[in-house]
Amino acid sequence: GNPFVVALRGVHVNGLCTARGTQRAVLEMLGRACHEGIWIIILLGFTFDRDDIADSLIDAAKKGSAVTGVFDKKNTFYGQTTHMPETLAKMAAQGVAVRVLEGDVSTSEYEAVGRSIVGFRGLQHAKGFLMYRREEAYAVLGSCNWTTASRVNSELGIVVRAKAEGASDLLRWFGTAVLRSGDYKDAAHAARLRKVSSAAGRSSSTGR
Repeated sequence: GNPFVVALRGVHVNGLCTARGTQRAVLEMLGRACHEGIWIIILLGFTFDRDDIADSLIDAAKKGSAVTGVFDKKNTFYGQTTHMPETLAKMAAQGVAVRVLEGDVSTSEYEAVGRSIVGFRGLQHAKGFLMYRREEAYAVLGSCNWTTASRVNSELGIVVRAKAEGASDLLRWFGTAVLRSGDYKDAAHAARLRKVSSAAGRSSSTGR
């Protein structure tokens, strides 16, 4: 079999989503989480600026669910989504475990096709949402970013549900991203230090 494919047991597809439908499905699931007890909630994102999703994640955390967001490290601190840093900072300050992740080093993939590249890492490009409790899981998976701009794109998402082994498979998959990621606050501090150091270096060069 394909070593890059993970089998999901007992997972049922509830439906397909457009871009707006993908984001709405997440909001509906979070509304359910706020009224039906405690869940493990994980959101994976590349870019993020939706206040409605951020506020719903915060509400779920305040009501006792364990809520984690994992986002692309480069886009979090140096990307073009202008509202992203303040949105993640708001979540981190109000009970959501915000984390950042990079992809793998690209050297071996380029060498395999006779090309070379130095110092390039992949991205945290997965977009997904998971709610899990007691061997029951609901998830949204697809291409849509959690941004306002993405709502007008041609995107495709699926809504799935799973019980028992399938629910555990989904939790394991999402959990791997959490385990590989780093704490947002630590990374934010390091990013600030790099910016200050870079600015100081430019100032010193100009003064000579």
